Amino acid sequence: MTYEVPTRRQLTEWALTVVASRGSFDSVVTTFNVNNGASKIFIPFIGDYDQIVAIPSAISLTPVDLSYYLSTVVLPYGDANYDRLVNVGDITYIINKIFKNGPPPLPVWQTGDVNCDGSLNVADAVRLINFVFKAGPAPCAGRR
Repeated sequence: MTYEVPTRRQLTEWALTVVASRGSFDSVVTTFNVNNGASKIFIPFIGDYDQIVAIPSAISLTPVDLSYYLSTVVLPYGDANYDRLVNVGDITYIINKIFKNGPPPLPVWQTGDVNCDGSLNVADAVRLINFVFKAGPAPCAGRR
């Protein structure tokens, strides 16, 4: 999951605390300061959590514009080219990265880690080929 927290003016500085929990709120994933433009937080293994709460706060001494929006995107594992589909284009993208030093998966490399072993390698391409063409096991969805 990616959180985007843009601000409209440079004079307003935002902080964002993300709390993720399993059962009860006990594990802070990150505290993130946002200055200008869009910023992102990547939460690996999002399927391991029952609840995720984002708490924004204006931390400027003299905020001028408190405009704020928060959007969330759940990135499917295997969507290496970031087109919101898992298909042959992603297989090509991963193979290109592995064998031709192509660009990393977008927007974060973890979307190409199809088997969730913590690295991007041939095993990810093979698992994705089996999923797309042979109805093999689905991408791991963040769980090891």
